[in-house]
Amino acid sequence: MRDQDRTAATTGNTPASRFLRGVDSAAAGPRAAIAVGVLVAAWLVAYALSGFREWMGVALQIVVAASTLVMVFVIQHTQRRSEIAMHLKLDALVRASEADDELAAIEHARGDQLEHHRRRQQDLPDDSPNDLHGDDLDNDLDDDLNDDRSSA
Repeated sequence: MRDQDRTAATTGNTPASRFLRGVDSAAAGPRAAIAVGVLVAAWLVAYALSGFREWMGVALQIVVAASTLVMVFVIQHTQRRSEIAMHLKLDALVRASEADDELAAIEHARGDQLEHHRRRQQDLPDDSPNDLHGDDLDNDLDDDLNDDRSSA
């Protein structure tokens, strides 16, 4: 595999990846929901007018099962891409802060290492710069929200 192809495959810039992102974007919109509703209503009318023929019920089951299977993979692909992007952003923030650099690659750690880091984070004093659960953070966020509201 050429380096350019390998880079495209890992960054999601392949034609297949762009197509899947397009399908995901289109399926998530309100027009898709309306279109599906209209198609189901039309199918129900046709099904009733035909006397509830068995083959129409089987056909609907096959279409629904196939569509569900395809959408599982479309959603998985787009969520994985989003997850990778989020990890890159978080890694950059961890490296730029005073946080432990080992946390930047924590997703590759073994289970016992994860547990060790979790316990270590819980044991930090409340005034530690690495403490992300302290009341100060909540108060700072509340103050920021109140400042934004009062300046608007």
